Parts: sequence; C-alpha cells; structure tokens
Amino acid sequence: MKNPIKQFKLKNEYNIKNNKMKVEIDPETADGITRCSLKQSIAYIREDIANIKKKKKGKIEYYQHHELGELIILLDAIEKTFDYYGGNLK
Repeated sequence: MKNPIKQFKLKNEYNIKNNKMKVEIDPETADGITRCSLKQSIAYIREDIANIKKKKKGKIEYYQHHELGELIILLDAIEKTFDYYGGNLK
C-alpha cells in the first residue's frame, strides 16, 4: 500500500530568520481539499435543515423559519460550488 502522505506533491520551505513556513501544493490537491471541505459543509447544513424540519409547525420560532430559508439558499450555493470543483453528490 502506498503511503498517502507521499501522494501529495508538497514543497516545504522554512525561513528560520522570520519564523515562517511556506507550503506549496499542486492544483489537484488544492481542489481535493476544497471538495472535502465543501462536502463536510453540505453534510452539516443538511443536518441543520433536517433538525429544523423535525420540529412541529407550531413549535418553530420565527428566527428558525428565517434560518431555514437561509440554509436552503446556502445549501444550493455550496452544492453548485462543489459541482464546480468536480464533486459528485449523487
């Protein structure tokens, strides 16, 4: 089995004088990181939407109605962004 750390093309530079580290990654790795982050965000937003929808209609506060609408809009935007970066939700 290949070492998963070695599959990423990283270039590390450490400047002792300024105590700064510079890490460069290739575009494919950057896209992969973005996809992982977006996928996690999608899961959290879907969970929040499901939790609000589970509550009975009379028990939902005004702010939760507003939050639900905002979460649905946000979910749509993040799913489109995920698709742009080559993600597949299906």
